[in-house]
Amino acid sequence: MTSRAIQDRREQVRALTEQGMSLRAIADQLGVDSSTISRDRSALGLTGAAIIGLDGNVSWQDFAPPLPPRARRGRTADHLLYRFFDAAGVLLYVGITHDLSGRFSTHSVERGWWGQWAYSTVVRYHSRAALEAAERKAIKSGKPLHNVVHNKT
Repeated sequence: MTSRAIQDRREQVRALTEQGMSLRAIADQLGVDSSTISRDRSALGLTGAAIIGLDGNVSWQDFAPPLPPRARRGRTADHLLYRFFDAAGVLLYVGITHDLSGRFSTHSVERGWWGQWAYSTVVRYHSRAALEAAERKAIKSGKPLHNVVHNKT
C-alpha cells in the first residue's frame, strides 16, 4: 500500500473515530482488520476514547498513553474505572484499566455486548488498590449484566 493510501485511510480513521464509531465498525467500513485500525489510531495519537451521550453527542476524552508497568506505578492518571450503560441507563459492564483506548478497542472486538452501550463514564483513582476496591464495590452494588467476577446473582 502506498504512503498516500495509508494517509488517506488514517484520515478516514480519524474522522470516524471522532464521530464515535467503534474500532470494529471502522474496520468493517474500511474493509481492513481491527489491528490495522488500532495501529492507525496509535500513529494518529488518538489515545483517548469517544464518549457517546444518550443525546448522541460525542465528546472525546484524551488519556495519557500507557507506560511500562514499572514507570506506571503510582501514576494517578493510569488508574481508571469505566462503566458502560445502555440507552435506558442499565449498567452493562464495569472494568478497570491503565490504557482506556486499548481496553475499549479490545472490548469492541471481543465482547458481544459492545454494540448495546449508549454511553460510558470514566473515573480516575489515586492508586491501583483504590481502583480495585472501587471496581469490586461498583460491580457488587451495580450488578452489571455482563460482569462475572464479583457479580454473584
